[in-house]
Parts: sequence; C-alpha cells; structure tokens
Amino acid sequence: MTTEQTRQLEQIIQKSLEEHRAITQLIQQLLEAIDNKPVGDRTAWQANLQKQAGELYGHLKEHFALEEDGGFMTPVLEVRPTKAPIVETLKAEHRLLLEELDKLAQTMCKTAPSDCDACEKLCESFKQLVKSLKKHEQTEDRLLQSAFAEDIGTKD
Repeated sequence: MTTEQTRQLEQIIQKSLEEHRAITQLIQQLLEAIDNKPVGDRTAWQANLQKQAGELYGHLKEHFALEEDGGFMTPVLEVRPTKAPIVETLKAEHRLLLEELDKLAQTMCKTAPSDCDACEKLCESFKQLVKSLKKHEQTEDRLLQSAFAEDIGTKD
C-alpha cells in the first residue's frame, strides 16, 4: 500500500469515527427526549421526540448513503475482499434501521399524546432501535479497524 493510499484510508477512518460520534450525540438527544417524559400533557414532549427522531433519520440516511457510495465500504473491500459478507450485512442493516426508525416516527405521528400505553411502547421501541444502531456502529468501527490495522499499523 502506498503512502498516499494509507493517508486516504486514515482520512476515511477518521471521517467515519467522527460521523459515529455525531450519531452518538443524536442518539443521546433522542434518549434524553424519551427520558424527559412529562406526567401531564405530552403534546410538546411528543413533538420534540418526533423532531429528534426526524433529525436522527435525516442524518442516518445521509451517513449510510455516504458509507455505501464513496465512504469506507469500497476501500474495505479493495483491501480486504474477504470482508464482503460483513459489508453486505451492514448495507442490509442500513435499510432495516432506516425503515424501523421511519416506522416508529410514523407511529408517533399517529399516536395521541394522551395515550400513555402507546407512548410507553413507542419509547421502548425507540430504545430497542438505539441498541441495534449502537451495535451496528460498533460493528462498522471494528470492521474498519480490522480491515486497515495491518496496513496502517505497520507503518509506525
């Protein structure tokens, strides 16, 4: 691997890690919105939760598209073709995570703020989605580290 290729890979890894930190912040904001459920009128709370979910969805949609087209997935496959099954699984998860987040946001729009049971179920579903998303991001981080560790790590 040339010095230029190594530099490009380091930039891709750094960008990916930065994106994952941004996603972590958006997740934290969503979880805080969930946890700050008021006892009384939940109209404003529900609107804020919808806003947080929408922001996360928009960011994830763009982030996943970049990962798949011009992001880290192509260089991973160029350097480590044996990682193709993991990359394909991650791509499939992108679609599933976005679909689930969209479904939850749509359900939230249809749920009356006064329906406490439905709101509780939605909150639990959002928390489950967050767990899946965190696991997904950790898998991506490990893939990046394992795919490029030998090439980058041996230059020191």
